[in-house]
Amino acid sequence: MHPEVRADRGFRRVRVLPAAFALAAAVGGEAAPTPKAEAVPSELKDTEAAFKESLAAYCQVITKSPAAAPVPVLLGGWPALQVPASSVAGLVLLGEGNTLTQGAQSAQLNKLFKYVLLGTQSGLERYGDKDSWMLGFGILFLSEVHRASPSPELRQQLGALVKRLESGQNGEKGWRHGLQPEKAEKYGPFIGVSVWCTAALLAAKEQGVPVEDSNVQAAVAGLRKCVGKFGGAAYFSYQQTTVNPGRSGAILWVLRRYTAEPGSDADRAQGFLMRNVAHAHEGHGSQVMNFGWGALGAALSGPEAHAGFWKVQLKTLLSARQADGSFPHQP
Repeated sequence: MHPEVRADRGFRRVRVLPAAFALAAAVGGEAAPTPKAEAVPSELKDTEAAFKESLAAYCQVITKSPAAAPVPVLLGGWPALQVPASSVAGLVLLGEGNTLTQGAQSAQLNKLFKYVLLGTQSGLERYGDKDSWMLGFGILFLSEVHRASPSPELRQQLGALVKRLESGQNGEKGWRHGLQPEKAEKYGPFIGVSVWCTAALLAAKEQGVPVEDSNVQAAVAGLRKCVGKFGGAAYFSYQQTTVNPGRSGAILWVLRRYTAEPGSDADRAQGFLMRNVAHAHEGHGSQVMNFGWGALGAALSGPEAHAGFWKVQLKTLLSARQADGSFPHQP
């Protein structure tokens, strides 16, 4: 597999091994130009079989798993972590051309869809300590399902989820792990989760779901503020923390994918990411998520950056692959 970027019914995805949860399933929009054959490093041309093998194995896991949690997550935390995992798997299946009614993996996609609906519904009924993650990823996935298979019922459900997510926003500072007020959760807000929540609001808005413009503007402004003079993205929107290239890739992705004028903030973030591409997977929390952020940002930065990212990082990803084809949270 060469990490191809393509458009498929409006769904943009970066083609990587899906079982890695590299989070490189970018969504929506017109496709960036695919790198010319001569610009693609030779080692990127020989991984299609690994991609298909991983996809088939992962779909088998989804098929055999209980409907209550179709994607096993060893870290626990139902459904705050299973919903993001299921959403990423669903985005990959959508990117492979599946819909709720058509496609070789349509049955698995339906299973993921039903679970994410159920899991996100719990976020409307009670507070959990990771609800921002759950709703951010869940809304992203459900918005792309709606793009492929629109329905009034799904749009209405998305509207309720968006309102709930907006209720936990802290202006330009973004979101905490959960949606509780500050007195109930002191940690954050921080950029890691705010990236997904911002993208979720923008993805839902693209699908005609009512979203408060002031909330979107504040969320995007917060992401821009964390991009420093040299492009490194800080942990908080108000700077004053160390930076890493993964977060720069994440903000680069949101600005280039969802905003009309990415501007100099995106340019600086791209520069920092590509200058430090060998360290794109090194960052706070999950190395796999940092890797995915970098892949997303590079994919929207033109053929040279896209090929350059994978020339450096493909071996890092493949070296972390375990015997069963899965990838750890921290390679």
